[in-house]
Amino acid sequence: MLKSWKRRLLIALSLLLLPIVVGGCSSQNSSQADEEELTQDITGRYFDSGSGAGIEFNKNKSGRYVFADMQNQDTDDNFSWKVIGKNKLELNMHDQDISKPVIASFSAKKVTLTSKDPNWNAETLIKANDNKQSLDQFLQATHDNYHDPTESDPQLTVGDRSDSNSGTNDTNNSSTQGHHLSKEEAIQILDSKREQYQITEPVSTMPAKDLGHVWKFESQVPSSGIFYNYYVSDTGNVRASTRLQ
Repeated sequence: MLKSWKRRLLIALSLLLLPIVVGGCSSQNSSQADEEELTQDITGRYFDSGSGAGIEFNKNKSGRYVFADMQNQDTDDNFSWKVIGKNKLELNMHDQDISKPVIASFSAKKVTLTSKDPNWNAETLIKANDNKQSLDQFLQATHDNYHDPTESDPQLTVGDRSDSNSGTNDTNNSSTQGHHLSKEEAIQILDSKREQYQITEPVSTMPAKDLGHVWKFESQVPSSGIFYNYYVSDTGNVRASTRLQ
């Protein structure tokens, strides 16, 4: 009788523990399936110097997003993430102003952030080659190199003298009329910012355009449609932007 009672107790305990064991296995299998969806290493920092946005993904499924706002307080949010598809994450932004999840899609060392939230604008950020520049340093650099929109935008300059006079995008003329900064001086200034902007190629080899009071240098990531534009003004200020072709 005692043995029969013990046997019934063991059966009851087994039935109680079975869902826990199955749930644990299911959770483990789900986690493994999630990892298989990430066919590339998504961890690290991504930047868009043009818009002033930066984001960092950590292995423990946490992260941080920043945005340099020249008119209001900077955005600085922490978030958690989970895999929802092939190289695709859902970000739970710890921000009451963002009511909808942000979707992060990864490809070719870049991440595109989209959301159905009306307060969110789609952004594409490029993965940093290394993690030397922190998000805080990126915010500071973006503010330091802010381009006042009341000034003429070099990207909107019409009638590039180097195109109209020489028929080429590059010019070595260091005494262009009305230009206070020579190409050689602009190269030296941009070269001094190599670490800040994570420039890997020699500045002197970049195609250069004389836009009047600004020198524009262009760099392309090999085998991709990603271009970096660097603008060096007569005052010595440098700003950068990213574009996809």
